[in-house]
Amino acid sequence: MPQKSNTSDKTLNEDILKELKNINSQLLNLNNKIEESNLLARKSKSNEDATRYTDQYSLFLKLIHNNLDGS
Repeated sequence: MPQKSNTSDKTLNEDILKELKNINSQLLNLNNKIEESNLLARKSKSNEDATRYTDQYSLFLKLIHNNLDGS
């Protein structure tokens, strides 16, 4: 099996780091949306509204998870 050059390894590591930063950014955005959803649910006057807000962001979380999982 051929050896990878240090330059190739460095490029791969930079690409991985860039992708991890992108994932981290998406997760931070997701966390903000969940916090917003929780706040709206607490302020909501009905359980139906609270459920709707929570369901929307649960679906968003599943989408992110599936994206990261490669599904």
